[in-house]
Amino acid sequence: TLNSAVFREAMLNVTDSRGFMFSHLALSEGSSIFGAHINAIFLLILPLFRLFPDYRWLLLISDVALALAAWPVYLLARRHFSTAISLLFAAMFLFHPIVTAQPGRSDFSELRFVPVLFLTAFYLFETRRFWWFAGAALLLMTIREDMGLFVAFFGIYALMRRYPLKWILAPLGVGLVWFLVSVAVLLPHLSPTGTAVRSTVRYTALGSNGVEIAKTLLFRPWKVAKVAMSTPSHIGAAYGLLISLGLGIPLLSGAVVLAIPAVAELLFQQTTNLINFMAVPALSTLLVAYMYGLSRLDRICRRRWHLKAGTTAAVLGVLLFFLALAPFHTWFNPGLYRPRYNYEAAREAFSMIPGDARIRLPEFMLAHARPAQTLSGYHQATYQEDLAGGFVIKDDYLIIDRRIPARTGDNRYYNGLEDITGYLMQSPDFRKVYERDDIELYVRNGFNPVGEDK
Repeated sequence: TLNSAVFREAMLNVTDSRGFMFSHLALSEGSSIFGAHINAIFLLILPLFRLFPDYRWLLLISDVALALAAWPVYLLARRHFSTAISLLFAAMFLFHPIVTAQPGRSDFSELRFVPVLFLTAFYLFETRRFWWFAGAALLLMTIREDMGLFVAFFGIYALMRRYPLKWILAPLGVGLVWFLVSVAVLLPHLSPTGTAVRSTVRYTALGSNGVEIAKTLLFRPWKVAKVAMSTPSHIGAAYGLLISLGLGIPLLSGAVVLAIPAVAELLFQQTTNLINFMAVPALSTLLVAYMYGLSRLDRICRRRWHLKAGTTAAVLGVLLFFLALAPFHTWFNPGLYRPRYNYEAAREAFSMIPGDARIRLPEFMLAHARPAQTLSGYHQATYQEDLAGGFVIKDDYLIIDRRIPARTGDNRYYNGLEDITGYLMQSPDFRKVYERDDIELYVRNGFNPVGEDK
């Protein structure tokens, strides 16, 4: 619940002196919440959140947005298939493991709004309603700065489809300008590091800054391929997308060009997996090409073997969908949804911390923080190590969970826990005041937990 706690505090405190401030999202205290991403969509969510100031409201509206995306999936499929086949595609989107993983495995993320807005924009693009498309594209760009690239690729696709000039120039120009201004001007200005944090931290294998990353993408394709397949996690993500979307069927459609930014975002990061919210845009953009590729394959099969319209798409769609479920452990490990065995011990340790304290704690406890508390997670130590060559612990209370298993996804959380644990073993500044079920609470000397005699 890392993001849920971050956005909850930022939006609850938007009217006080801190404004849109929250320290650990942008890696330094006093930095704007927009220092990591330009999430203008939060300004649209804010009035609703002020009426219902509960982080679960964030989860609810993002779940609703995911569910609503099934409607434009149906409308797009209906342009090529029968009602029954189109409903099948809508169901395949809703029950795809990448989507079903979101409510149980991931917390709030702005990327969960991508499917409904991208698919709606694509439907309006297909039906040639220019001004409606422009409105949907602008809303899409409010989600995050890189959505400008998603919109720009509509212009490239329009060129491939020989659309009128305005369909080519408008999305291409507006999308690229928004992305470049965000990355080159807004993010460095709002970030305490003076750089776009995401490129500095997430894409270091491609280059140390935006210019170097762009040069690598354009002129060193062998290095790009090496990064995209650099770990078992990257290979697993590529394999999961391949089998869940038809073993190359999206390549039969020119719409696959629209998936380039999303797939690049997923595979060029240092760490990745398919149950994280980062996989949602890749699924949404590839799904369009998958449906259109199946439509083309269906027409080929009808000409050659005189099959009934939709038969090929129905058979292959169902077969490949269930084949795709096999590698996704989310559905086959229900234990992942059970509370941690030491959850109550963590809450007990948390109850000993004053309501206005500075705390570093496991991410699964972040959502229980009080508005006046200043929070940090283990992952922040890894970020600071990467950016500055070391980390500083300003926190006065630290909760340690010693039984967090290693995994193949984003290891910043676990590496940070290791670093902080090593620090505590050598530091004379902290004392241990609580230990149960592998949960430990450390307090800086001079501070007293709730209930302890002064």
